[in-house]
Amino acid sequence: MGREIDHKNVERLRDIFAKDGCQRLDIRNHVTDIVSRQHLERACRAAGLTPEELKTCQSQYPRLLFRRHQVQCLHGQHRLKAAEETLPPSDRWWTVDIYLDDISPDLRTALIDEYSNEKAPTDGEVYRKIRQYQHEANALFQNRWWTRLSPNKAKRLRQLTSPDNTHLCAAFDALLAIPGLWNGMSLGLLNTVLALKCDEELIHYLTHVKNFWATLVNHDRTRMALIDLHTVDTLQLYAPRASKVDRKTVKGKILGGEVFSNFSRSERAAIWEKIRTHEMCDGIIPSLHTFFRDISYLELCANAVKRLVVLNKQQLTVRSALVHSFRSRRSNGSCLIQTSETSFRRQPGSRDELISSGYRQIWMADESVIHGMATPAKQLGFRTPPIKAILRQSPDHQIARAALLKARKPDHYHYDHETFESLVEQIAGYFALAVPNEAAPVAHITGRAIQLKERCGVPQEQTQHLDRPHIFFDTLHSATVSQRNLSSLEVRRSVYYAFFGKPSPTTSPRASPGHPSSSEPLSPLFIPSDVPRSESEPAYDNMSISGSDEASFHGRQDRSETPEEQHQRQGDRWHRHQERQPARVGVWGWRAQALWLL
Repeated sequence: MGREIDHKNVERLRDIFAKDGCQRLDIRNHVTDIVSRQHLERACRAAGLTPEELKTCQSQYPRLLFRRHQVQCLHGQHRLKAAEETLPPSDRWWTVDIYLDDISPDLRTALIDEYSNEKAPTDGEVYRKIRQYQHEANALFQNRWWTRLSPNKAKRLRQLTSPDNTHLCAAFDALLAIPGLWNGMSLGLLNTVLALKCDEELIHYLTHVKNFWATLVNHDRTRMALIDLHTVDTLQLYAPRASKVDRKTVKGKILGGEVFSNFSRSERAAIWEKIRTHEMCDGIIPSLHTFFRDISYLELCANAVKRLVVLNKQQLTVRSALVHSFRSRRSNGSCLIQTSETSFRRQPGSRDELISSGYRQIWMADESVIHGMATPAKQLGFRTPPIKAILRQSPDHQIARAALLKARKPDHYHYDHETFESLVEQIAGYFALAVPNEAAPVAHITGRAIQLKERCGVPQEQTQHLDRPHIFFDTLHSATVSQRNLSSLEVRRSVYYAFFGKPSPTTSPRASPGHPSSSEPLSPLFIPSDVPRSESEPAYDNMSISGSDEASFHGRQDRSETPEEQHQRQGDRWHRHQERQPARVGVWGWRAQALWLL
C-alpha cells in the first residue's frame, strides 16, 4: 500500500500547484500505478493502441482511461489528491508510470517507498517502515529506510530498539496498529525519553494513547487501521467530556464526517457515543504529539525527583528505586494524604496503596525546592541516602546553632562538642511544637485552557500561579466536572492521569472513619530526627537510615500531655539520637505544593 494521505501535505502541494502550475509532464512528478494486464489491454484498445506501442511512445504520451477501482497508486497519492482539488473536471489527468500487477513483491515495495521530489517522510513513517521490515526480516528494505535518518536519529532509534529498552519499545510498537497516530512521532526526542528513567510513566502514557483510540472501535484491529492522520491531528487535545464547547465541536466533526471519514455514518455515531460515555475517553484526547509535548513537563519534575534516589543495575528507574526504598512503619494500615500546605488526613490502605499514594505525592511536591520533595518523601515512608542527606541540611538546626553561638561571645565562652550538638537538637525540637494557623479558604480560581496549544507541554507561568493553591492529592483525584471552557486545572489532572493512571477506588479522596479529616501540623522548617531502626531494616552506605516517631513525624501533639511533658519528651528523643546527627548546614524550605507546578 502507498502512503496514507496527509491532508497538510495535500494543502502544501495544492498551494504549489496554484502558484507554479502542476508540471504534470516533468518526469520527477510522475506517479506510479499498477494495473492488471486485462485492464491495461482494454484501455489500450479504447485509445487505439497496443501494449507494445505504448512502450515505444516517446514524443507524446497517450491518454488512457481507467475506472478508479482498476488502478492502484503506489506512489504520488498526495499529488493526485491536490490536483483533483485544483484542476477543473475537464483537465484532470496526470502522467503515470504503469506497472503490471504481477511484479515481484520486492519491486512493488521499492516503488511504494520511492519519494522523488515529494515531501520527505515523517519520523513516524520511517519508524513504521523500519519496524515492518524488521518484523518481515527484510534487511534490504530496512537499510533503505535507515538511510533516510540523520546519524543522531538513527542512533536514538537503535537505542530504543535495543534489548535494554524492550518494554518501552513494545509500548511504541503497540501503536503501529493505528496509522493515524504517527504524525506525532519525534525520533529526535528519544534521547530525552530514554534519559528520563521514568519508563513506567512513559509506558503508561503510551498505553493510554493506544487504549483511547482502540476503545472507539472496540479494539478491532481492522477498524483501528482505518483511523487516519487527519482524524488524529484534528481531534487531539480536545476534551469533550470536560468542556461543553469542546463537546459540541467534536460531536460536529465526527457526526458530520469531517473526521473518521473511512467509517460509515452509523459507525461514526457509535464512535461519538463511546467518546461521550466511556470512562477510557475521559480527559484530553491523547496522541503521540501530546506524549512528546508532555514529556518536556515530566522532565522538569523528574530532574528533581531523581535527586532523591540512586539508580543502579538493580533499580534502573525512578519508580523502582523509590519502591525499593519504601519502609512501612507503624502506619496502622492507613495512608497519609496531604490536603494543603499544612494539613493532612488519613485513609485506610494496603501496603501497595501506601506505596502508590506515597509515590504519587512525591511527584506532587514542589520540584523548584529540592528540600520540599525530601520532606514528604520521608513522611510517606521512603528512605534513601540522598533523602537523608538532604534532610540533614535543616535550617532549624542552622537557626539553633546560630542562636547558641550568638548568645555568648565565642572569645569568652565555648560549648563542649557533645553538649553543643545536644542543645542544637533540643532547640530544633522545640520548633516542631509550633502549630500552624488555620489558613483562610482559597478561592477556587483557575486558569483557562481555551487554545489547544495550551493543553500540552509546560504550562504558562500565569496559569501555574492560578492553579497552585488547588493542586493536591484530593483535587487531582476528584471527578471531572464538565464546564463551558476547559480549565487549566483539568489539563493538569488529565496529564497526571496519562502518566500515572487513575487511582483505585480505595485511594479515592475520603477521610478515614477512625481519623477524620484534620490538620496534622508540620513546621515549615523543622526536620524531625530519626528513631532507631529495626534490625531488619537495611543500612545504606554506613548511614543511619531509620524510621521516625510518627507523632513527631507529622507534627502532631498528644493532647493528653501538658506542654512541659511534651517538651521533655521531645528533648529526650533528640538526646537519645544526637550522635547520629552530624552538624550540617544548608538551605531548607518546606513547599509541599503539587505535581505539575514549577
